[in-house]
Amino acid sequence: MQLAGLDWQFFYGVDTFVEKPNSDKIGALTDIGAIKHMPGDEPVHANRYSWDGGSYADYTEQFNHAMSLGDGGFSFNVKAEGIGRYKLDLYTHNWLSSADVTACIKQQCVTIKNDITTHMTGVQNSIVFNTTSIDDQLIVTYKRVARQWDYSQSEGYHSLEAINLSEVK
Repeated sequence: MQLAGLDWQFFYGVDTFVEKPNSDKIGALTDIGAIKHMPGDEPVHANRYSWDGGSYADYTEQFNHAMSLGDGGFSFNVKAEGIGRYKLDLYTHNWLSSADVTACIKQQCVTIKNDITTHMTGVQNSIVFNTTSIDDQLIVTYKRVARQWDYSQSEGYHSLEAINLSEVK
C-alpha cells in the first residue's frame, strides 16, 4: 500500500508510528474502554506499506503491537482543513474477533462491520466524506464488538497498521 495522501500514519509499535512530515490533519489516537497493548514476537503486518522516503521494511526489526480490546478500541479526529470530498483509509487486521468502525461528521454517522477472521487478515476500511466548512471534523472510532459467532471474548486481537487521508478528485 502506498501512503501518499494529504496526511498518513504508519504504526509499528505501541504508540509508535511514522507520519507524514509537516502535516497534522489526522489527530492523536485516544484509547476507549478496556484495552491491553501487547508487543508481538515478530513484526505483524498483513500488508506492505511504502511512502516517500521509506517503507515498512525500515521497521522489520521492531515489533508491531496488537490490541486485545475486550470491549474497547480507539478514536481519533480528522480535520481536512478544506472544503471538499475526502477519503480516509483505515488499515487494520484482526484475529478471532470482530470490530466496528464508525465515522461521524456533523452528527451523521456510518458504521462498517469487520467480522471475525480465523487467521491474520488485513482489512481496509474506506470512508468517503464531504466537508462544507474548514472547521468540519470527521470523528472515527474503532471498537471491538462481540458477535454471536466470535471465537471467544478472551481470545483474539486487533492491530492498527496505517491511516491514509486523501482528496477525492
